[in-house]
Formats: sequence, structure tokens, C-alpha cells
Amino acid sequence: MGLLQVNTPLWPKPSWNLRGRVLKFTCLDKPTVFTCSKEGGLKLAKGYLADVIQEMQLRLNFTPELIPTSGFGSLTPNGSWNGMVGVIAKGEAEVAPLDFTPSLDRQEVVDFSLPLGQDVVVIMAQAPNTLVKPFLLLQIFSLQMWACVMGGAVLGGVVMATLRQEGGLLGTVKERMIDLSGQEIGSWDFFKLVADGTYALVDTYSSAVGRAQVFEQRGGRCLFHLARWPVKVDLDTIAYAKNSFVRTQFDEIIRWFKYYGIIEKLKAPHYSISCEASHLSDHPDAMTLHQTQGIFYVLAAGLFFSALTLLTEILVFTLNTKAVTHGSTPTQRCITI
Repeated sequence: MGLLQVNTPLWPKPSWNLRGRVLKFTCLDKPTVFTCSKEGGLKLAKGYLADVIQEMQLRLNFTPELIPTSGFGSLTPNGSWNGMVGVIAKGEAEVAPLDFTPSLDRQEVVDFSLPLGQDVVVIMAQAPNTLVKPFLLLQIFSLQMWACVMGGAVLGGVVMATLRQEGGLLGTVKERMIDLSGQEIGSWDFFKLVADGTYALVDTYSSAVGRAQVFEQRGGRCLFHLARWPVKVDLDTIAYAKNSFVRTQFDEIIRWFKYYGIIEKLKAPHYSISCEASHLSDHPDAMTLHQTQGIFYVLAAGLFFSALTLLTEILVFTLNTKAVTHGSTPTQRCITI
């Protein structure tokens, strides 16, 4: 059995200089991935895949032409394809630079590149609001500690009543005491010194981040929350026309871009969450009213109990005054009855 020997390769070496040849790309607007402008061309296109194609243009020397369309592409009842896959299948474009997930149906009419990366499917929901409990400030102490505080307050009241009593045993001590009222510091000054989710969306990470960036404001409160754990993992590929003359070159560049981490570097700026970005400053940000509202709940409760105590004292004082006017104390009057 003999061996077949060839003098030249069966397939010619791919050309790495397309000499300005026009290469047609079909595209649609998908934030963070690829947003195209027919008038501005590839120079004004945004997204990490637009950056990848621009790097390929520098290495292969081709002239890009963008053909905007709508939809990734689906099979219609008459057997034809629409969207980006349809444009490729009809021969109107050579490459569809978008994060396609390879499927058996689409692979019958287009070829897919090497995977550029992974695009996980996550749940996108309303960002959680700050949990504010009215009396969260009171939870810094245990129940036993609060019992000690209340006991100390009662004991302090008894001591103060004893000190204020005229002719008592501590009368001399009372005369020597110095009133420091007005020099104490309150909790507010101390802290200053210390310096509608009805639905959830299941979507790919790239789409979720892209939609969020449309509504988020830089440095503002995040409106959306992306789940930590993915639902599933998809592969990102771009679509070529069947037996495309640039498939070999594009796949080789993608392989080396992945190997050296260039794709991840190009992707990073487009996947940053704008609402989490903060401006650098040389001092800490002031606490907002929303963050400190628990103090006001505690203040309101304290004022309520203080008013209740004041009314109780007024009532007791009134009863004592009436009893003295009638010539007996409340205790003596009860005994007489």
C-alpha cells in the first residue's frame, strides 16, 4: 500500500493582508457587546466585540462595512432565516460580530468561530434597599444590658431625689455639688465626631449589564441586582458565512487574543457597573438622613417616655397638693377611710 505524496499543500496558506478588501459585517445594537452606526462605521461602534474587530482590522488590513439589522436570527415558517443569520445566509454579509450561542439549527446555514468566552445566564431583579429598622440602634445592647441600664436609671432617680431632698442626710453634699448642665455631649454630636420589585429578569450577564447601564447613574444608588450564582453558562461565538475566506484568520486571532488575555482586557471597561463607580475624594462622605433615621426613632421614643414621666410627676404633685390642703397626706386619708 503506497503513500500519497504532494509537492504543495492541498490548501493555500491564508493571507494575513487583505489589502483593503471590503468586508461586510451585519450588526445590531446590544449594549456592552456591539452597537453599530451605519453612518459612522466601525470607528464609532461601541462594545467589546467592536474593539476586537478593530484590532483584527489593524492586523488583517481590511475595510469594514456595517449592515445594521434586527434580531439574532430565527427560522421562519417558509424555511428562510431572518435577522443576522438571514443576512449571512443570503450572502449579504460575511461576518456577524455578536455573542452567538452555537445551535444545531443555525449551524446548518452559518459557521461559528472559536468561543470568545462564556456568558452566564443570571437573574436580574430590583436592587435591595437599605434595611432600616426603627429601633436598630437599641439592638447594639443585649436584653441583660438594657435591664442594667433601666435599673441604673431607676437607681439614679432615687439618688437624685435623695440629693434634692431638703434637710436630708445628704443635704451638705448637695450644697457642695457643682452644676455642670450644658457641658454634656449628646449622641448626635458624638456621631458627628466619630465622623418596586415585582418581577425578576433571567438574562445573560452581558445583556443584563447592558440594560442596567442604560438606566444607572454613575456614582448613584444601584437600581438593579445581578444574582451571584449563574443559572447556566453559554459560549460566545461570532457567525461566519459558510466556508468564509476569513474564518481561518479570525479564529487564529481569537485563539491568540484568548491566550494572552486581550479579550478580557477589552471586555473589562464595558462590563463595569456605573452605579458602583465612586469619585475619589480626600474626605469621607457625610452620612445621609436615610442612614441615621434610627436615631430619630430612638429620640421620639425617649421624648414620649419623658413626657409620660412628666405627666405622672404632675399628677402625683397635684394629688399631694390637694391632700396637704385638706390637712392629710394621701396615705393618711386612705387609712381614715
